[in-house]
Amino acid sequence: MTYQEKFKSPLWQRKRLEVMGRDNFKCRRCSDTTNQLNVHHLYYVSGRMPWEYPNAALITLCHTCHEMVGASSKDGDFGWERFLCVLIEYKNSEIIARMLPALKSNGNDLAEILPKIDAAVPGPK
Repeated sequence: MTYQEKFKSPLWQRKRLEVMGRDNFKCRRCSDTTNQLNVHHLYYVSGRMPWEYPNAALITLCHTCHEMVGASSKDGDFGWERFLCVLIEYKNSEIIARMLPALKSNGNDLAEILPKIDAAVPGPK
């Protein structure tokens, strides 16, 4: 099965709708609701199917933002989201995902965030 064929799977379509619904069917980067929406993976794990990621590792982006993020991902777009998703993946907690908006809006830096995560998240799987 090619990578593009995987996105035609009913398993991906269901996951995609879950993520878009969670994001109120709007782009998380620019809040657009009129352009085509895509679900963007914040990171990839070799051998994992697109639908096998936790919802916290997926975000809704409009087509324009998805193109820009894809072209500039090396420049740190969604850096905090990627960082926190890796922690979720390896510490197995949705708590961090719920903390994300507060962490970002308060302008916290890494030195302030890590102790909060350690306190809130159970140890490795």
